[in-house]
Amino acid sequence: MKKVLDSAGYEDFKVDIQKTGRQIDLYARQKVTGHPILCECKAHREKIGAGDFHKFYGIFEKEYQQNNKLTGLYFSLSGFKSTAIAAYEELSPEVRNRFLICNGDFILSTIRKTKIIATDDKIEYILKARIKYSLGERYLVHSKSGTYWVQLVLTNGKVTHFTVLGSNGEEVPKYICSEIGLVDENLKNLKLLDVYAIRKVLQNLLDGVSKTSEDISKETNECMETVYLALQELASQHLVACKES
Repeated sequence: MKKVLDSAGYEDFKVDIQKTGRQIDLYARQKVTGHPILCECKAHREKIGAGDFHKFYGIFEKEYQQNNKLTGLYFSLSGFKSTAIAAYEELSPEVRNRFLICNGDFILSTIRKTKIIATDDKIEYILKARIKYSLGERYLVHSKSGTYWVQLVLTNGKVTHFTVLGSNGEEVPKYICSEIGLVDENLKNLKLLDVYAIRKVLQNLLDGVSKTSEDISKETNECMETVYLALQELASQHLVACKES
């Protein structure tokens, strides 16, 4: 959310501010007007209910009494339960102008507008240009290293591999792909289809010299399994010819 707000014209970020009896997730200030905003940022599996909504709204109102230029933003990736939405709609129009609730769709739309991530069409185009496997589900993951697209890959209708692209479709180093594979339960028992390694293998073969998998592995510093998967993909695109030894 700091990235989003920075792109939207905010600065002077303060995170996890401790106050008596309460904690504020994120504070920022508009660069031009200097007006402050107070944010609650939730990434829960379940939608946010009325209890959590009232808790943050109470914090916001206390802060608003000290500065009537303040705006409140409640971000929830999972959205809000009907009870929270009903509680919000009971607020006066004047309050709703200075206190906003923002669900996952709003957040994703804002991230796209600020060009932090590429559109689905762009990612689809990049993937289809690089790999010929059937594509399954695609979703965003966020870690300390940054924001990435995870693409599940199908073989004969079953999910067998995954690949990772940067937020705007750029290639991602294998160590980051592996880190994501270790912590994402969706990727358990799936093999990494390393787009970066596929390009390295192709570049290695551009000299036109006939090479074994072992030769390519040594020259690219990629393991044999990675080279084998890369050659399979390049062969499916008719970019290389593989011979059985």
